Amino acid sequence: MKRYMCLSVLCLAMLFAFSFSPEAGAATAATTTTAAAKNVIVPPAQVPALYMFMSMHPDQKAITWFVCGSTSTSSGCYGAGDIGPFGHACGVIANNGTVYVMDTDPANGPDVVISVYQKNVSTQPGLPKVTSFALPIKNDPTARCSMAVTTNYLYVGTNKSPPFAINRATYAASGAGAFGREPVTSMTATYSHEYVVINQGNGFSIYDKDNRLQMDGGQVGQSFFNDNGIFAP
Repeated sequence: MKRYMCLSVLCLAMLFAFSFSPEAGAATAATTTTAAAKNVIVPPAQVPALYMFMSMHPDQKAITWFVCGSTSTSSGCYGAGDIGPFGHACGVIANNGTVYVMDTDPANGPDVVISVYQKNVSTQPGLPKVTSFALPIKNDPTARCSMAVTTNYLYVGTNKSPPFAINRATYAASGAGAFGREPVTSMTATYSHEYVVINQGNGFSIYDKDNRLQMDGGQVGQSFFNDNGIFAP
């Protein structure tokens, strides 16, 4: 199987070259009829769907997005573009059509910058910037970033800073985590985005979607929710 790497909008032309109409490109489904019961087996209809996927540039200064999939009349890729430039995009997370990018480049000033984008996943796609804001986390391109999102809050931190909770409606930031200024080792959210667990040193904290502390305690390793993809400490 051949694999292709797309790092700019230039490769979109190749993606469009493989676009096709379901009516023209789909094979005619066969039906099976038994002599006795005359049962007809009909395969389930394909549900049209579009999706956005992204590619981080090797220098972490820009991110390319693509929107592909199928509609009721066509299939292929419908658009692409770049967001940035960033100094050092160390983390990206998305939920409910909103994309957050964490930039730890000292050229931005003393504090980390979060940029917010709004997805438009359609046959005329886009990823326009909504806003950006700074957090009281010291910029350091060597820091390892952690991000998690619940329905109402965005959580960010690094292995050299404590965690912060950002209200997704107002962008107001406040301290998070039950272990003071301890740096963040990792954080994960549930698939439903109802809860997040934050690890700091040898302690963990669990918050609900409204940033209310549910429980905390000590630990030997790291705590995580395992219903939202791989956990790789």
